[in-house]
Amino acid sequence: MKLDSETDFILTVAQMLIAEGHVKSLRDFSLRYLNKNPNILCVIKYKNIKPSIPMLLALYLRLNKEEIYPDIQKQLSRLIYQRTFA
Repeated sequence: MKLDSETDFILTVAQMLIAEGHVKSLRDFSLRYLNKNPNILCVIKYKNIKPSIPMLLALYLRLNKEEIYPDIQKQLSRLIYQRTFA
């Protein structure tokens, strides 16, 4: 099963944060960066659904607050804009 590109993007960001020690696991990422249930990434992977706009916005705001990954922030900003106004 091929994952939705937005889901794949979120998982890539999560793996980057884990690799750099910002979070300990995908569950920790879900709680701290997405403000969601720790199992949300498993759910969106299993059901192959797009992450919600609030989830994308929470991630954008947290990265912005921590002043990390400016390129990822730009991509998230575009993605949120496209999903909101397209």
